[in-house]
Amino acid sequence: MLYDIFNAPLDELAYPLWRLELSVQDLSVEDHIPESTWHKFLCYNTKMTRFKGSSMLSVLLEQCQSSTEILSRLKVRVLPLRFHVDQDALEFMMKFLSGVSSQMEVPQSSKPNQDWIFEKVELSPLRMEIDYKAKNISLQEVRDGNWMHLINLASIQEMAINLSALRLDNIRGGWSELSETIIGPWTSEFLRKAPIGWLTGLGLFHSIRLVGKGMADLVYTPYEGYTRSGSSGLVQGLTEGTRSFAKNIFDGATDLGLRVIRSTQTVLERAGTTFSPTEISSPASRRRSGSHGRPGNATEGLEHAFQSVSKNFAEAANTIIIPLDVYRKRGVSGYITQVLRAVPVAMLIKPMIGATEGVTKVVQGVRTSLDPTEKNDNESKYKK
Repeated sequence: MLYDIFNAPLDELAYPLWRLELSVQDLSVEDHIPESTWHKFLCYNTKMTRFKGSSMLSVLLEQCQSSTEILSRLKVRVLPLRFHVDQDALEFMMKFLSGVSSQMEVPQSSKPNQDWIFEKVELSPLRMEIDYKAKNISLQEVRDGNWMHLINLASIQEMAINLSALRLDNIRGGWSELSETIIGPWTSEFLRKAPIGWLTGLGLFHSIRLVGKGMADLVYTPYEGYTRSGSSGLVQGLTEGTRSFAKNIFDGATDLGLRVIRSTQTVLERAGTTFSPTEISSPASRRRSGSHGRPGNATEGLEHAFQSVSKNFAEAANTIIIPLDVYRKRGVSGYITQVLRAVPVAMLIKPMIGATEGVTKVVQGVRTSLDPTEKNDNESKYKK
């Protein structure tokens, strides 16, 4: 952070009084809610190109003395942001902010904000990519008219929303008028773009968007290279376009396949919880499906897959071994009932859970090996 104070020259009608430069190299908000599987609520979007040494947030604020009044100038630049929003984290933040806003009291007599007159305000475009993990939906809230709860119908992935740059002049109402002037246009633009972004972030549509992006790059990248550099640019554009096409096709196919596998795994885990004998159910057998310990490469993917399969087979063995206490409590008929309930879990459900989890780990490892940015994104997104 830099703060400069200037002396007033005698031969100018307007001169700078002071300048404040604030630069934040990296900024992140971590999610420590126990029920959430995600690591960082907010961070830099590692998939975007970032110049070495560039700050994630840059603020320039200065004041100048004119012949009649003091004028302020503000310039803010923000690099692309990545949001990993869990439903539990979102609900906690909404309750917290509503509680804080209800306790805040604004004095009616004092009006210090009006001392600030902004001659010029420049805000860079705000580029956001949002993942949202929905867990449950309250139908009662929807019936009461709270339509925002409809976003909990399905999880979304990589919902891209870009808010336009703002340039404001002659804001004479201080910081309060400045904040209202900024929030108004950006809120309207966000609400206008959010439905399309939400739709393209859904499972099937997200995969279709990846395939469409790959096909567009296959055509547009060579054309752009040819218009820029002629035949040499055409060859380079063909290479880059083909690489982008292959990558997006692979990502779209594997993304759709992983969603099907995860859904199957979730159904199997719920079935295993339902059929497991209550006397031997444990936190391990009732674990919720998540994305902890994502592999960093194909080799780690194979190792994690082997561990998943081995763990589920061990749990299957523990499931079929009914404790003798059940025999003492319920007798022969109760003991046989518990054994019959455990057989589908041990012989069918647990091995299938291990197989689906193993396939997921292998595919994730392969994707990370082919795309290094995938590993950086996973480290920011998932808890270890």
